[in-house]
Amino acid sequence: MLVNKQKKIFIVSIHGTSNAGGVERVVFYLARVFANYGQVIIVNKEMIQSYWLTKYFSKILPARLFRAILPILNALYLMGNAKHEDLVVSNGYQLILYPIDYLFVHGNMLGLLRAVFPEQKICLSAIYEFMAGRFAKRIIAVSQNAKLQWQNYYHLENKVIDVVNNCVDSDVFIPQAREHQKIRVLFVGRLDKTKNPVKLLELAKMIEDYADMELHIITNNGDGVANFANLNNTKTQVGLDFSQISHEYNKCDVLFFPSLYEGFEMVTLEALSSGIPVIGNNVGAVRELFVAGVNGVYLMEEDFIEQIRSVAQQFFDYNHRISLHNSICEFFSIPVYMSKIATIINT
Repeated sequence: MLVNKQKKIFIVSIHGTSNAGGVERVVFYLARVFANYGQVIIVNKEMIQSYWLTKYFSKILPARLFRAILPILNALYLMGNAKHEDLVVSNGYQLILYPIDYLFVHGNMLGLLRAVFPEQKICLSAIYEFMAGRFAKRIIAVSQNAKLQWQNYYHLENKVIDVVNNCVDSDVFIPQAREHQKIRVLFVGRLDKTKNPVKLLELAKMIEDYADMELHIITNNGDGVANFANLNNTKTQVGLDFSQISHEYNKCDVLFFPSLYEGFEMVTLEALSSGIPVIGNNVGAVRELFVAGVNGVYLMEEDFIEQIRSVAQQFFDYNHRISLHNSICEFFSIPVYMSKIATIINT
């Protein structure tokens, strides 16, 4: 493909292309796809903070108010730097009041409020999502549920919304033969209310009564870790980088994911690609993969401690893990994802 070097593709992603979270990893893959169509420019925090207008507002506004107007500052930056023929790609509510060629939505703020914070009817991020959706020419949602929520909550029934599930680096998340003796249960994620730490703590306390089970928690910060400090059969690790996390999956037998709301979480795909099954709440990727009949995905039952034992034992065998990995590769690898995005761009 002959790349038009004069054409610029601005991808708005405040946190850039780091491995800190799912959105950042998706942006990393998108940058590779859009590089086939022009010069990719990531509009991240560093770039926006060097913009003269941003510098001015950062000096005169309180930090909280400054963060609130960042989506508007992103628009002002593009007004001064993007040309008519350039493409603009954004994520969720990071850009408002500006025409967006491709808006990638990783969930829905109103959906999150309904599921986790029902006492809160609206938030600024939801208002920004509504505005971004109105200005977007085309929307790409990570799941069917995210698409429906954007259509219903923001009255975008007539907007073109494609569904492209997230992907997993199947060359990194690879099964290995089981070497440990105890049944190891894994949780990966923040310990905030959205991830349902109450249910996770309930599991941790149950595991205290089982000499042959352990809970391994991997989280990106120390919030909530103290609640698990005095439990003998629970181990917590904070701030692991991407490569370290990939190795931790292979040390465990089943991913326990009781989250209350998700778009299409990558941890489920990472676990399955690593050859370990997933037991989770009926949300996000767990729900959509379970409905689709994907092997190794289970909805959390009331007696989840015995469910964990039963499911984990089914995948002790290395060949079963390899089979799980291969099925995920077929539909959710990076090349498959990039091909789907390229098809949308070319239509």
